[in-house]
Amino acid sequence: MAGVLLLVVIVRRGRSPQYVVLAAFLILLAIGLWYTSIRTPPTLP
Repeated sequence: MAGVLLLVVIVRRGRSPQYVVLAAFLILLAIGLWYTSIRTPPTLP
């Protein structure tokens, strides 16, 4: 959801390649963190 909003903001500002690359990197990083947090089982005390 946040990634979609970020893309909308960047596209409305202008199609600067630097912004697009930065947005793609941030979205991939967020997806990677979410995926690893989902895949990792919770540690039991």
